[in-house]
Amino acid sequence: MKHILARGGIEFLAVLLGITGSLLIDEKKNDQQLISQVNSSLHALRGEMETNIANLEKFKEFFPKALPMLDFVIRADSLEYLSEKDLDLYSQRSATNWGSKLNDRVFNSMEASGLIYKITNDSLRSKILDLYQDTYERYAYLLDYDLTHIQKFDDISLLAFELRDDSVSTNWAIDWQNKNNFIQFKDNVHVRNFLIANRGTKRLMRNSIPRILKKTKAAKDIIDDHLKQKEQ
Repeated sequence: MKHILARGGIEFLAVLLGITGSLLIDEKKNDQQLISQVNSSLHALRGEMETNIANLEKFKEFFPKALPMLDFVIRADSLEYLSEKDLDLYSQRSATNWGSKLNDRVFNSMEASGLIYKITNDSLRSKILDLYQDTYERYAYLLDYDLTHIQKFDDISLLAFELRDDSVSTNWAIDWQNKNNFIQFKDNVHVRNFLIANRGTKRLMRNSIPRILKKTKAAKDIIDDHLKQKEQ
């Protein structure tokens, strides 16, 4: 009887050890799969940041060309000497929103799936969250404000200017043959206030680009270091 009980105990222990071992193997396999998913997502996130860097660099180069046009329109003392083509370009630059929102689809996917919070490197996780949830959010707010401000000016411009019946242009082309349109830039307080406020917003956008670029590059660099360590 004792031998039967002892054999039963051994068999039970063997089964228990087998189950425990199987669970440990499954847990380890799950951990490896999670690490693989996180690293794959980080590779994609790195690519998203590279695209954002390229777009920001391009936008940074736009300001030295576009802001002087806005300055010129605000001064309004030499507009009549420009060609119709240049007048259309200058007015279009002065009355449209600039830039586009940064890419965030990969981050949003990682956040929705919870993968972003599975990153065990605290510094890396914090940099990514700060970049997208703070830096990019502030930039998006500025772009949204710029667009809203421009949309409000649409009503002002329709009251202030006479538009040209252009059979080709897709823009709201001002009729430059009407000299009163030039006077609006000089004497219409609503138009001038809009242009001056619009320039201030554009300057804020210009000033924010270097900081956003620096933080995006820093986040990408720490992702690069993390992935290199995992590959070694």
